[in-house]
Amino acid sequence: MIKKKFFVLFIALFLCNASFAVTLNEQEQKFIDYQTNKTINNVKMYRAAIYKSLEVTPPQAIEIKKLDKQFYSQIRPIFVEDFHTLNRLSKLTNQKKPSKKLVNAEKKKLKSNSKILDEYKDDYEKELYQILTPAQKAKYLKLKNERLKEYKKTSLR
Repeated sequence: MIKKKFFVLFIALFLCNASFAVTLNEQEQKFIDYQTNKTINNVKMYRAAIYKSLEVTPPQAIEIKKLDKQFYSQIRPIFVEDFHTLNRLSKLTNQKKPSKKLVNAEKKKLKSNSKILDEYKDDYEKELYQILTPAQKAKYLKLKNERLKEYKKTSLR
């Protein structure tokens, strides 16, 4: 009888822990989705401001919207993966003695994803340049370089 009670208690504790783990994973996933959406929305807002300053025509806007939709669908999975990687990396580095091998593997994944994002961005810009007029392209490059200088100033602080 005692064995049965102990077994039932053990099963109940196991199920509680399992449901807690699922909830935690759901919360983590919601947070990662939030981070991804926020990051992509920031990119969208930045690009919308640039397009407005470039005074794109309605036909250009339609082409850019198609290009943007394709671009965002490409980068979304990379951002999600990066946020999962950052989450794992955070958990690893919060351990007393984190495994250097595991930490380096996660860092390598982030670096690899960064290269993929750069490739997507480069492809995006090539297609964007085909849509823009020479004057718009020059203005876009100027704005891009100003933003890059601004970024470098703030990241060095």
